[in-house]
Amino acid sequence: MTWTTPSVPAAGGHALLPHGPLTLGDIVGGAWRVYKARFGLFLKLLLMPFLIMFGATLVFGLVIAAMVLADPRGGQQATPAVIGLGILFYIAMLAISLLVYVYQGRTVIGGIDLATGRANPTSANLAERTRGMLGRVFILMLIAFAASIVLVVALIAVMVPIGMAADSDSGSANGASILLGFVFLTAVYVGAIWLMIKVVYTIPAMAEEGLDAIPSIKRSFQLTKGAFWKTFGYQLVLGLIGMALFLVPYFVMMGAAFALAQSQGQNSAAALTGMGFALLVLYAVLLLYVPYQYIFTGLMYLSRTRERGEVRSVWGAGANGQNPPYGQQGYPQQGYPQQGYPQQGYPQQGPGSTPQG
Repeated sequence: MTWTTPSVPAAGGHALLPHGPLTLGDIVGGAWRVYKARFGLFLKLLLMPFLIMFGATLVFGLVIAAMVLADPRGGQQATPAVIGLGILFYIAMLAISLLVYVYQGRTVIGGIDLATGRANPTSANLAERTRGMLGRVFILMLIAFAASIVLVVALIAVMVPIGMAADSDSGSANGASILLGFVFLTAVYVGAIWLMIKVVYTIPAMAEEGLDAIPSIKRSFQLTKGAFWKTFGYQLVLGLIGMALFLVPYFVMMGAAFALAQSQGQNSAAALTGMGFALLVLYAVLLLYVPYQYIFTGLMYLSRTRERGEVRSVWGAGANGQNPPYGQQGYPQQGYPQQGYPQQGYPQQGPGSTPQG
């Protein structure tokens, strides 16, 4: 298939990345270009679930403190209520943690918007386009939880007999058990890496194509079919970028901690200051890197769908980056979930318009 630059600008304005499949260089540099183009929006998408989590934690702490202080028996009478609130708080934290994946999906959609020039992403239309995703993510997490339970049971079922055999008096049985345990754990580790690569497009497919949990997993397997090592290599590059960003503040913090341990009270203030500064830098790098990571994976997904010559987005990201208005000639009519399909396009802007929001 030949990929050509469209003669008509895409609906959202100028595309930030080339049309057609993207090279590794396009994705590495393009993710930064996309991120930089709407830095405030992507940072807000990252911070929102964590701010909600922080607010819930603060409210819970204040309620617990008020209950304990109001108890004339020093908190003994309030203990059952505190335990109940603690369980409620834990459930709430699990629910709020699911928002991280929803906002990851919004970041992916926004990144593809800017990369293809199909639309102007804003907090409002990204929220509209991911309506219902929280429930799909919940089902996805239930599947992951069930799979982890199965894995733990399998580990126990295999490793306990191996451990018992290793404790036997027979030297040959001991050596064979250790070798078998090593091979089994290596296989589990390799299998986990394989699975992580195979499901890397699950959240992008769920957000961009509006798929449910199991179909999004199947979609990710489909996209990585025949491109496992390429996907693995791209994710390895992403990991190396993150490692390079985190190493400097991490080593500064570890050095300050070592200096503090060796100071014996001397220059401890300087060491603590160094640790605090390095920790702040580490968190700042984390805030910068996580949206980049989401956008990077989203661009991988975009490129992979283009490589396969597919048009699967419910938001009109054609294989050539075009986004004709809904219902007009050239608008993709196949491969879309019909339920909940947007009947009107999101804000259409002409060439030279300035993104807002």
